[in-house]
Amino acid sequence: MARFSESDSERIYRLIERWRDDCLVEDGSLLFPDDHVWLSPTLDELYRRYNENLLVDDRTFEEKLHEQLGEDRQDVTRLAAEVLLVYFAFAVHAVNGPRKRELIVEVLGWGGDALDETAEPAKAMDAGVGNPGQGFNNFRWRHVAYFVAFARRLKDLDSERRQALLSDPWDFKAWLVEDDGDEQMGRHLLLHLLFPDSFERIASTDHKNRIRDAFETLVEDPVDDLDKALLEIRERIGELLPEGGPNLDGQIDFYWPPLHEGWDPGDPGGDLDASLTPLGALEYKRQVVLYGPPGTGKTYEAKELAAHLVRHQAMVRWGPVAFLKNQAAVDSAIADQVCRLQLHQAWNYEQFIGGLKLTEEGTVVEDGYLLKLVAEINRGLESDGELEPLPWVLILDELNRTDLSRLFGEAFSAIDDRGAPIDLAGLSDTQEPRTLTFPEDLFLIGTLNLIDQSVEQLDFALRRRFLWLPSGFRDDLIPAVVKQRWSKERLSAHHPFDRLEVDVATLRSRAKDLNREIGASHLLGAQYEVGHTYFFDIVGFIAGWPKVRPKGHRPPRYLWADTSKPLPPAVDFWRYSLKPLLDEYLGGIEPDARDREVARLRNVFLHGK
Repeated sequence: MARFSESDSERIYRLIERWRDDCLVEDGSLLFPDDHVWLSPTLDELYRRYNENLLVDDRTFEEKLHEQLGEDRQDVTRLAAEVLLVYFAFAVHAVNGPRKRELIVEVLGWGGDALDETAEPAKAMDAGVGNPGQGFNNFRWRHVAYFVAFARRLKDLDSERRQALLSDPWDFKAWLVEDDGDEQMGRHLLLHLLFPDSFERIASTDHKNRIRDAFETLVEDPVDDLDKALLEIRERIGELLPEGGPNLDGQIDFYWPPLHEGWDPGDPGGDLDASLTPLGALEYKRQVVLYGPPGTGKTYEAKELAAHLVRHQAMVRWGPVAFLKNQAAVDSAIADQVCRLQLHQAWNYEQFIGGLKLTEEGTVVEDGYLLKLVAEINRGLESDGELEPLPWVLILDELNRTDLSRLFGEAFSAIDDRGAPIDLAGLSDTQEPRTLTFPEDLFLIGTLNLIDQSVEQLDFALRRRFLWLPSGFRDDLIPAVVKQRWSKERLSAHHPFDRLEVDVATLRSRAKDLNREIGASHLLGAQYEVGHTYFFDIVGFIAGWPKVRPKGHRPPRYLWADTSKPLPPAVDFWRYSLKPLLDEYLGGIEPDARDREVARLRNVFLHGK
C-alpha cells in the first residue's frame, strides 16, 4: 500500500472516495449533498470561464479567479470551490488547513454561499497526503485547470464507462494520459488520490525516476511503465523489510528513512536554477561550510547532512539489497562515525593536531583530536568486514570561534592532497617528524554564524578548500515544528492545534515580514535576520498565558486578536526574545537611531505596519 499516515490522511481518502462515487460517477456534490454540482454543462461553463480565459499577471490567484468566474452563476462558483477542495486535499504543508478553507469560503461567497466548517469535507482540509513542492502553489492556476479539464473529459463518457475507468487503476491511467498534454504534477496527484494502493504519493516525475533508478536492481525483470515499476519495487522492499520503515509504524514510504536517503540527493535550495544539492556538494568537495544568521539550525542541518551522506553512501557502495538488509549497520555507522566538535577560543593546534608533552620519562608526542580520529579510521579500514566501510564525518561547529589557521596548521595542505602524507615538523620525539595523511573517507562539515565574523574576513586558505552552503531563514518550518512542540504540552488536549493554526499562520507571515525589513534595513542587513528556530519558542509563551487553562474557557485567539492587535503571548515573545536580540545587533548604533529602528521593527511584527 502507498497510503500515507503521517497526518490524518484517512480523512482525505474518505473524501476522495465520496468525490469518485458521488461526483465523478454520479453528478452530486461534496459540500451541498442535496444538489447536483458536477454536471457536464456546469463543467463546460467553468472550462469556458477559467481554462479558456487564463490570466497571467501579478495579481493573486483568487483575484484573477474572481474576475474569471464572476458572481452571476452560483452553480459555477460551487463547482470551482469543490475543485479547489479536491486539489487542496493532497497537500500537507504547502497550504495549511485555515488557508485552504479561507480560499474555499471566498469562492463560495461569490455565489452567495457559505462553507459549513463543521462538516467533514471542511475539516478534512487540515489533513493531507504529501508535500508536492513549490510548484503546487506557484503553478496552482495550471494544476487547477488540469483538474477541471480532466473532470470535463470524464463526464463526456457514459456512467458505465466512468464506473469502469474509476475501478481499474491501469485502465484509468492509460485513458488519462491519452489527452492530458504535459501536465505531469496534476496527473500524479490524481492517480494517487483516486488509487492510493497503486500509485505513490509522489507529485514529481523526477522523484519517481530517481527512486526507480536507485532501486530498480531489486526487481529481476523490471517493467517499462514507471508507476508499475515503483509498485514492483515497493513489493520487493516489503519482502526485504518485513517490519517496514522505523518511523512510520511499520509502513514503507519512500520519503522516510531508510529509503529516502537512498535515492534523494536533497534540495538545491532557494535558487531554482541550481542543481548541486548540499549532499552533492559534500560528496564532490568533501568539505563544506553551512553559513548564515544565528538560529537557522545550522548544527541540526550539519547532523542531518552527515547522516544523509552515510546512508546514501551505504546505498551506493553496498547496493540496494545489502543496504536494506543491513540497516542496523548503517545506524551504527551514523552513531559511531559522525563526530562533532564545538569550537571555541581555547581550541588550539596542540589540542587539534598534537603537541610535545614533558613527562617524567622525557618529552613525548601527544596526538591531538584529529590524529586520534585518523588512527581510528585507519584501524577500521584494516578490518576484514564483509561490507565496504562507510564514510566518517567530522562536524566543526562555529568555525569562526577559533583561530583556524593555527588550529589546522598543516592539515590545510593535507586536505588538498588526501592520501599523501605531509610532515608535521613540530611533532617529533625522534629524528623523523610525524606525518599526517588525511583519509579519503573523512568528510568535514563546518558551521559559521555570519554576524560573528563575516565570510569575507576568513582565511582564504579556508575559503578555497570548502564549498559554502547558505543556511537561511525558513518560514515553512515554523508551523510544522510549532505543531510538534504543542502536541507535547499538557494543554494540547483542551486546546487542540487546529485552534492555533490561524495564529501560527500569522506568526509565520509576520516572521517573514520582519526578516524582509531587517534585510532591507541600512542599519542591519540580511546577515542579521532572525533564524526560524527563535520562533519555535512561541509555544512556551502561549502555554504560559493564564487564559490558556487545562479546562474550561478557551480564548478565541492565542497570538493576535486581529491583524493589528497582538495578545499577551505575542507581546511577551517580542519583549523577551526578539527585542533583546535586535538590541544586541544594534548595540553599536547611536541610541536614538537604535530605538527608532527597534520601534519600527516592533510595529512590523506586532501590528503588521
